[in-house]
Amino acid sequence: LKWADTVCIGSGMGTSEKSKKILKTTLENLSVPCLIDADGLNLIAEHRKYMDRIPHDHLIITPHMKEMSRLTGISVLELKSRRMEILKEFTEKHHITCVLKDSSTVAASPGNAPISTAPATLPWRRQAQEMCWLASWPGLWPRGWIARRQGSWGPTCTAGQGIWPVGKRAATA
Repeated sequence: LKWADTVCIGSGMGTSEKSKKILKTTLENLSVPCLIDADGLNLIAEHRKYMDRIPHDHLIITPHMKEMSRLTGISVLELKSRRMEILKEFTEKHHITCVLKDSSTVAASPGNAPISTAPATLPWRRQAQEMCWLASWPGLWPRGWIARRQGSWGPTCTAGQGIWPVGKRAATA
C-alpha cells in the first residue's frame, strides 16, 4: 500500500471471509490516510480487535448511527442523546477521526471538539445517501481532503471540509 496516496475501503466489499482477510491485511499494512465505510465498519464491529491494528491517526471512519452502535455497543437512542460526548470519547480512545452520519452529522478527531458539519434539517436518509456518495467518489479522497497534510489542517477540519459541501449539496438537491 505504500504506492497509494490514500485508501478507501468498505463500500461494497461484503463481509465474507475473503473480505475479512482483505481488511485485516489492509489495516496491518496501512501507512497512508484511510477512509473506512460500510462493510469495512461492519467487519470491524464483528472483530473489534481490528481497531487495535490501526497503525496511525490518519484514519477516518464514516458510520451511520446503527454502524456506530455496532462499533461501540451503545444503543442508537443513547448515541443520539449523547452523540458529542460519545464521539469525543470514541475518537480519543481509538485515535481516529469519525464522521458520524445522521440528520445532524458531526465529525471529531483526537484532541479536537466534535463539530457539526451538515444541516440538521435534512432527512437522515438523504444525508446518509450523500455521505455514501462522498465516501465512494473515487477522485475525491486521494487528491482531496483526506490526503491534505499541511499547515493547521487536521483530520477533523479536513473531514468537515469534505462533508460540509455534501450537506450543502443534499440541502439543495
